[in-house]
Amino acid sequence: HTFTAPTGSKVNVHIGRHLGTAPAQQTTGTVDVWGLQIERKSFATSTIRTSGANVTRAADVASITGTNFSSWYNQSEGTMFTDASASVASGVVEFNDGSPERWRIGFAGSNNAKVAVIDGGVVQTNITTPANSTTYNQYHKLCNAISENNLSFSYNGTLVLDNSLSVPSVSAMTIGSAIGVPGLINGRIKRLAYFPTRKTDQEITDLTT
Repeated sequence: HTFTAPTGSKVNVHIGRHLGTAPAQQTTGTVDVWGLQIERKSFATSTIRTSGANVTRAADVASITGTNFSSWYNQSEGTMFTDASASVASGVVEFNDGSPERWRIGFAGSNNAKVAVIDGGVVQTNITTPANSTTYNQYHKLCNAISENNLSFSYNGTLVLDNSLSVPSVSAMTIGSAIGVPGLINGRIKRLAYFPTRKTDQEITDLTT
């Protein structure tokens, strides 16, 4: 259960006294309380386990690997759609094999979006939209369709093409992060959609409009 505390008010947590069989009230007994977390945020993050001292946990990183990934991913072509916001340069979604093989959608360092494709350690595509075209802390629809020598990237209804690239062979999908820079999203992802086919230019433009 989550709730937002009223501005300027204290937050009190009370444990009920109904420890025995209702309706009787018991004055002795044992209650285990676990997972209570108070955060100065507008949303709840994952639990930070502590025991007598403050703890800083590693950032949340969501990934899909193994047969959970290979059972639905198409190595030769595909389309990735995201509707996300970020406050810094960051990856939204990346397909990779742990290092030299990857393609990703994310945000760059000047309030703009980015798509990158790396095959065999060689940059195939590194498209960055104009500065201030995808303002930080606002939701933007981004879609990348890829196949051999045929990539299209659409952001908020604007289309960019690259017809000279090879498709990397990958083994995992990471959500909200990417290898190296840009890294963790530090933002929010409203929607994700993957298609195991390369959508047409008109289709991905429509998806981001």
